[in-house]
Amino acid sequence: MRTPYGRLSPESKEVARTIYETKQDNPSISYESIVKQHPEFTFKTRERARQLYQAHKVHLSSVKGRETIKERKKSLEQRLS
Repeated sequence: MRTPYGRLSPESKEVARTIYETKQDNPSISYESIVKQHPEFTFKTRERARQLYQAHKVHLSSVKGRETIKERKKSLEQRLS
């Protein structure tokens, strides 16, 4: 089940960002290891860590997509003027 990023609490978004950044720094690390490294996480399951990672990844791609659209719109407006 996909977790919508917009419905996450600010704390969960911070946890998702932490998981994502940890996974980017060390792609071979397991979700279990990430959860064990962070005792402040309120959940202890690998599945929840994976869901939060995916939610943050989708969020970043949608943000990048919006920025790309804005850049294209700007360049088109410049060419037309």
